[in-house]
Amino acid sequence: MKDAKQIIENYKAEYQQYLGNVPDYVMENDEAGFYERLGFATIDESVLAVEYKFAYTSGGGLVQRSFTVPMTEETIAELIKILESKLTTKAFAKEQRTLMTKKLREFIKQRDHFTCCNCGNSTAVEPNLLLEIDHIIPASKGGRTTEDNLQTLCWKCNRAKSNKIIS
Repeated sequence: MKDAKQIIENYKAEYQQYLGNVPDYVMENDEAGFYERLGFATIDESVLAVEYKFAYTSGGGLVQRSFTVPMTEETIAELIKILESKLTTKAFAKEQRTLMTKKLREFIKQRDHFTCCNCGNSTAVEPNLLLEIDHIIPASKGGRTTEDNLQTLCWKCNRAKSNKIIS
């Protein structure tokens, strides 16, 4: 909005050199009409309002809800605060752990042949071995829940590793 107003003001200033001397009477009593007749838009910020509309429709289409949020400077500042809080290390780690699905765990174990990537113990040798999926770079240190950052460890090795980065 501010940028648009500035662009219009710059055009007005440029046009002044081509207009010559506009009588003071016109500029004092009808400046808006004068510029409107030249094709300049008048921006009234009180009329314009930016809103973000949220809408929800249930899968069956029976339930519908919607609401709007006015995007004022205060609302945007509050939104920034909320987003910043979500970007903390603790929140990031929590989010990454929620991405660890049962299907992903089973895939990593299969990929690693049900064998601990640290000590080499496997369920083939020890059928009751408890295998866990570990973040190579821990989520608490910025590691993501992606296949290339996950490994299979036995419970002893996983406890020993904890949240260390071992190279």
